[in-house]
Amino acid sequence: MRPYIIINCAMSLDGKIALPNKKQARISSEEDMARVHKLRASVDAILVGIGTVLADNPKLTVKKEYVKKARNPVRIVLDSHFRTPENEEVMKPNARTIIVTTSKEYKKGGILDY
Repeated sequence: MRPYIIINCAMSLDGKIALPNKKQARISSEEDMARVHKLRASVDAILVGIGTVLADNPKLTVKKEYVKKARNPVRIVLDSHFRTPENEEVMKPNARTIIVTTSKEYKKGGILDY
């Protein structure tokens, strides 16, 4: 079976997803936040790149305030050189995290599962 992929991105009217200084800014309404968390609760996994992890430190979990029966999806981080710091939100045990890496020093076929 082929995977079903959903791309979700919030952007401002001028087509930007971050401020010029790269600082994070909330541009979604409360209604959209509820939609995003319901979407997260309905999928098996959320995939992000290492740039998102380092810039935004996202949790990638479902907030119970938006979803009554919150089920956290697996978090997948594309991190070719395994630069994900141990103290990042995606490394916390509130959801399973898989880090996909190409670094030769890791012998598990390029996948680290936490």
